[in-house]
Amino acid sequence: MLKLSIILSFSSAGELRHITKLKPWGLIQVLIEKYQWDERSAFELADFLIPMLEFDPTKRATAEQCLRHPWLVDDCGDDDDDTVCSPDIDISGPV
Repeated sequence: MLKLSIILSFSSAGELRHITKLKPWGLIQVLIEKYQWDERSAFELADFLIPMLEFDPTKRATAEQCLRHPWLVDDCGDDDDDTVCSPDIDISGPV
């Protein structure tokens, strides 16, 4: 049934059916315009997510690279916020 719904979603010319206006909308713009994120936070999250979405698997971010990304690394020395710090995780070798 899924195959049939996918076929019916595109015209014979390969165009989307039932979608007359498709606005390409980048991740940063979505975060800022739709979800009212500040620009800095939107750029930081996008910098974390976009390498994981790379189509070519050889260029895609690895799990280790993602775990080391600054967006995930908490600044646990700052007591002015309610940041919950995770314990150190050893990602140096197999589990």
